[in-house]
Amino acid sequence: MAALSCRNDISNSLKGNSPGLIIWTAEAMFQDMATKYHPLYKWRGTKIDESDQPTDLDWLGYDGQTIIGRIRMESGGPQNGMWQWSGLGPRVHQRLTPQQGFEAELREAIRKVEEYYHRLMRLNGMRGSKDDR
Repeated sequence: MAALSCRNDISNSLKGNSPGLIIWTAEAMFQDMATKYHPLYKWRGTKIDESDQPTDLDWLGYDGQTIIGRIRMESGGPQNGMWQWSGLGPRVHQRLTPQQGFEAELREAIRKVEEYYHRLMRLNGMRGSKDDR
């Protein structure tokens, strides 16, 4: 299962290129693709260490080797069932707020992270690899 963190990701599942239980589950969350946001960057199941098994409830977004953000399903409390998003990015001089929030839909949480990343990079005179503005 160690290959999951490298090969199985949301991007591949959207293209139908990746087998596996985790990606199949993620594909189920991406129904009605024609009207919903299409992720720009690669999203892989979060893997804390070598013994950790990624799940379909916790994802990291990547622009190459740079982690741009994380999304995870909240499993309790007042935000139960919501997707928490957190914008990250490279080490920069200026940060933006808010850098996190909650969304009801997985794709909207991904959109929030990717938009945050683009704004962060622009603020610091840089661009993400998928930022075409």
